[in-house]
Parts: sequence; structure tokens; C-alpha cells
Amino acid sequence: MENEFKEVMSERTDRELIKIATLERNTYKPIAIIAAEKEMELREIEIDKNEYLKTKKYLKIEKEERDNLEKQINDENKKNATNNMLYGALWCTGGIVASVADFGYIFWGAIVFGGIQFFKGTSNL
Repeated sequence: MENEFKEVMSERTDRELIKIATLERNTYKPIAIIAAEKEMELREIEIDKNEYLKTKKYLKIEKEERDNLEKQINDENKKNATNNMLYGALWCTGGIVASVADFGYIFWGAIVFGGIQFFKGTSNL
């Protein structure tokens, strides 16, 4: 989910990102605001501090809440990656065992699918 917001924010203009991070901050989901801020950091966009302070009273998310949300997102991503690795390994191993057990078939689908899922989990970890 975080990657979706990251992709959407990468398509925004600098002006739109500044607007999201300041004036329209209270109309976006927290994960979208975090993605916008990260994109601004990547592009090295600086916000006028006075403009930011004016909009601070409208902010629904304080720094601690934002940090907690980021931690929850990271924990969820790690959990999903671990699950992908586990189930991928099980599918791949099961396909290999079933193929070696001489049922007369090679379970290449399970082997390939499991391998792909395992490495997908590894890359997201």
C-alpha cells in the first residue's frame, strides 16, 4: 500500500507536493502525507517555514503519531514479506517433494510459483 502512495506522489509536481504537505494536509490520509514528505525529501524541496507554521494548527497528525504510523507500516511490510518467504518456501519444497515422490508428474508450477513468492518476500524484507 505504501508503494502505491509513493508511486502516486512521484507523479505529482513540486507545487502539488508542497500543497499536500501544508495547506491540504488535513484532507489526505496519513500514509499519503508521509509519502508526499518522502518524495519532497528525495527532490530536495524545502517548505517555507512560516507557511508550514501557519498550517500546523490544522495538522491532524503530530510527529509522534506519524512515527507510530510509519512503524506500523514497516512492521506490516515485514510481516507480509516473512509470510511470502514462508509460503513460497512451502510451495517450492512441496513441489520438489511431490516431483521426487514419483507420482508421474513434475510439479513445476508449484516449484516456480513458490520460488517467485519466496524471492518476492526476500526482496521486500
